[in-house]
Amino acid sequence: MMRHGASAAAVEAEAEEQTYSESPPSDAEIDEATAMGPITKFKQLAERGLVEPSIIRTLTESMGLKTMTQVQSLTISEAITGKDVYVA
Repeated sequence: MMRHGASAAAVEAEAEEQTYSESPPSDAEIDEATAMGPITKFKQLAERGLVEPSIIRTLTESMGLKTMTQVQSLTISEAITGKDVYVA
């Protein structure tokens, strides 16, 4: 569910612009964040300093996503470092 008439393409473009404007978190930052327990909700990525809060707001408010799938939760640490993740 998107708010304020934002198109899916506009939301995607905003998220992509923000994603590439900063370096990914370091391995140490990811280790510290995941030591707090598993990440299962998108807002936890912002709370733990792993993803820009505006990207998380786009996911949770504009797109209506709150909870990650099991695959997302299990692979997020690798994915946010920029590594390719393949799931079968």
